[in-house]
Amino acid sequence: MAKKRIVWFENKTQNTMFIKRTKGIYFTQRKRAGNKPFPLTLTMLRERCHRALGQVPGFTAGCYYCLAPLTIATLSLDHVTPVSRNGSHQLSNLVITCAGCNKAKGLMNDEEFRRLLCTLKFFHPVAKNDLLMRLKIGAKVYMKKGKHHAFQSNAAHRPAA
Repeated sequence: MAKKRIVWFENKTQNTMFIKRTKGIYFTQRKRAGNKPFPLTLTMLRERCHRALGQVPGFTAGCYYCLAPLTIATLSLDHVTPVSRNGSHQLSNLVITCAGCNKAKGLMNDEEFRRLLCTLKFFHPVAKNDLLMRLKIGAKVYMKKGKHHAFQSNAAHRPAA
């Protein structure tokens, strides 16, 4: 018997985009988890994303950090405590964010990034946008150079527990 396919969006194009985007996010994260437990199923991820996109009444929609409205194209899955800082792939450590916040957050944990966002409230809008853009662009360059593992390999810079 064929498995019943869930229709997430009435619009066929949106539904196809959503399925492809969430599948890409899911398998990227599964690969990152390697041999570690990964309790999130593809259906669970899609349900979380569907709620974050505002498609389920009664749930707060938007980015976990900046609360900006999300689109299928901007959906991202973030680890509240980065894996590089001993964060897990457990459901309690995974949130739906916009791609911008995910890139800007980098190796910061949830508290550090929220403090940065609070500090930025006092910046002039031009300076705030400039700093966030530099973080986002810098993240792309940093990741290309393979520096994203620097935190793991450089124990001298880790804060004392």
